[in-house]
Amino acid sequence: MQSGVVWGMYTKIKNSNLSAWKMHSLITKWCYSTPSATCARKLNLSRRTTDLWYKRIQDAILHLPPQPSFLGVVEIDESYFGHKPLGMKGAGMVGKVPIIGIRSRDTGYVWARTMSQTLSQEIVIPVILERVEKGSTIYSGGFGAYAPLKFLGYTHHVVYHAHTYVDSYGIHTNGIESFWRYLRYFF
Repeated sequence: MQSGVVWGMYTKIKNSNLSAWKMHSLITKWCYSTPSATCARKLNLSRRTTDLWYKRIQDAILHLPPQPSFLGVVEIDESYFGHKPLGMKGAGMVGKVPIIGIRSRDTGYVWARTMSQTLSQEIVIPVILERVEKGSTIYSGGFGAYAPLKFLGYTHHVVYHAHTYVDSYGIHTNGIESFWRYLRYFF
């Protein structure tokens, strides 16, 4: 399935009247969430052309099969994205979108998903069971929802960010924390 989707997209790009540079620029602008109208203006294309290619890119991504589960050494963390309401003090989570993320230390791949409700053990554990193979080593922060992982067939190491970001044994979640920092650039 995946190779068919990729091949179909490759064929559409190859047979396009757009130059390789314009196609590359269009895809790059889509990746950086540049609005279609802005992309059309910057690349001197019609809005209809950019709309068509934006839609083709989205369709190709939607038809990709799910990624395989993580195996090996992974980092898991949660974050909240959004702007703080006016007048609110502190780093509260009111009005923010919860996101859970998993990063493979072996490959550097990251998987993240927004959640519809505040993160808790009932929400987080099923996601981990679905996305991370048993027997894997998991590094996480001290969020209490991760506590049962050692009883579910995982090797679980915890770093408590209230005290340090890398403990004396080298336990850290800096890879996924770095991903959150990069992602915040877009929000």
